[in-house]
Amino acid sequence: FESLRCIKGTATDIPWDAVDPAQVVAGTFTDERDGRTYATTTIGSQTWLAENLKYKGDFTSYCYENDDENCEKYGRMYSPDDAKTACPEGWRLPSAQDFVDLENNTGNDMTALRTTEGWESGNGSDLYGFSLYPAGRYSIIGNTLKFVRTQSAVQRDRHSDRLHRQSLFQRD
Repeated sequence: FESLRCIKGTATDIPWDAVDPAQVVAGTFTDERDGRTYATTTIGSQTWLAENLKYKGDFTSYCYENDDENCEKYGRMYSPDDAKTACPEGWRLPSAQDFVDLENNTGNDMTALRTTEGWESGNGSDLYGFSLYPAGRYSIIGNTLKFVRTQSAVQRDRHSDRLHRQSLFQRD
């Protein structure tokens, strides 16, 4: 189970040079399903939720340490199957290319997306208003669900060039 974030719009070509953080546009989006308002950030032509999805719905989802208060900070974590349909209407899970574009838009400085607190491996600058917390994921170990804290929004598989999605969503 993983926490999720969305990006707005359809996939597009993004310039290879980094976006000036002064050009980032902060906004909001209200999820009509539950009335919750989320911060958004537009980096280049990509509009992302600037916080993890918290929609409970009819999904199997979890909060860190099974404490609903933790969902406010870290969002909910969804199974891979539920993640496919958890995004609000007009939003979608980001593709591997979307993550590459996000990396390029930050000049490959992923610490510019991290929050200024909570990171064991070094806090970020949050220059782009992305507000990325080290939310992590739940893994089934034996017959129990264990929380595994992760340190990066995007991790490359050591055995392939596949990007792992963590904590992120995007909009169609």
